[in-house]
Parts: sequence; structure tokens; C-alpha cells
Amino acid sequence: MQPYSRIFVGRHLIKSFSYLLFIYKQ
Repeated sequence: MQPYSRIFVGRHLIKSFSYLLFIYKQ
């Protein structure tokens, strides 16, 4: 597994998680 793809997936998970928190707080 390439380091770049691993970082890309990590950023995607963080982005999705922060989006869920944003919806939950409303």
C-alpha cells in the first residue's frame, strides 16, 4: 500500500467524521 493512498484515506475519514459531528451538534 502506498503512503499517499493511506494519507488520502485518512483525510477522507477525518472529513467524514467532522461532517457527522457537525450534523449531530445541530
